[in-house]
Amino acid sequence: MKYFPRFTDYPKESRYLNIVNDSAEVLEGKLRNLNYQELPVSDYCKRYYTYDLRKITFMLQAYSVMLTSAIELSRKEDFVEYVNRNNLNLNILGSRNVIEHIYDLDDFFRATSKIESNRLVLYLNTTANAQNPLTNIYTKRLQRIYEHEGFCEEWGSRKRDKKNASIEVRKKIIKDHISTLAEIEVEKLASSTRGKRKDDILKSVDDYMATGVMAPAPPHPTNTCDPHTGSWFEHLLPINDYQRLMEKNGFEYFLKNGFYNTNYPQWYLNLITPIVNCEIKLLSTSGIFLAPFVSIIGIKTFPTTS
Repeated sequence: MKYFPRFTDYPKESRYLNIVNDSAEVLEGKLRNLNYQELPVSDYCKRYYTYDLRKITFMLQAYSVMLTSAIELSRKEDFVEYVNRNNLNLNILGSRNVIEHIYDLDDFFRATSKIESNRLVLYLNTTANAQNPLTNIYTKRLQRIYEHEGFCEEWGSRKRDKKNASIEVRKKIIKDHISTLAEIEVEKLASSTRGKRKDDILKSVDDYMATGVMAPAPPHPTNTCDPHTGSWFEHLLPINDYQRLMEKNGFEYFLKNGFYNTNYPQWYLNLITPIVNCEIKLLSTSGIFLAPFVSIIGIKTFPTTS
């Protein structure tokens, strides 16, 4: 099947395979033929759409595997009927490349654990796989740029605007809050609050003003977030942290390794990626060190803990 590549881990006996595969094919046709340039959206969104369209088959493969696996995990035989009747009873919550941007994961899992459902499946894909050495190197480089050099708002531009660098934004927040601080104090506070949102930055500054004690530097060398929104820049989080937070909030935890695109325009890449996908599958849990993305899976089967 086109949207369920070889050497990938998906429920091969699922009765939903044909439905999902056929639906994905229809959706790909519609997306490729969409006149998105006429849509009332920003130029940034249009550029992003152009970028994603180049790998649309791969993206739909990832979504198809995620959806089919989540349906099977939900063990709801009447899932399709629920959807057809627009029933709001939530059984599955899935996302791709969202969880690595959520500011407070503990708060997120706590909130989702309160959703009323007999069985709730969280199926969360992320390319911020901290266990993959190449991903680590590449992402840390981008995080350093975001933190110290900034990015231009125009999608695809290589120009950088330092005033938008995360550390510079934190300095301004701190100076606007307490204008009497010495420059060296502002520098140290800005460094120690890397990875904090504005409300937490101000709390750290107020604590420093009250006690004279500065918060310790963040444990990770490069993780950083947007100081105004708290959206992490590709949060590199140890896999064990996901497990700990999910189980703390009443979810049974599972992990699945992702797979590489086998539909590149360059034919030679399509000779290599199936081999790597096979290696990922054969290595089982150790395949995470090669996987381009991982699926963080949580199933609510017991009451939440405090």
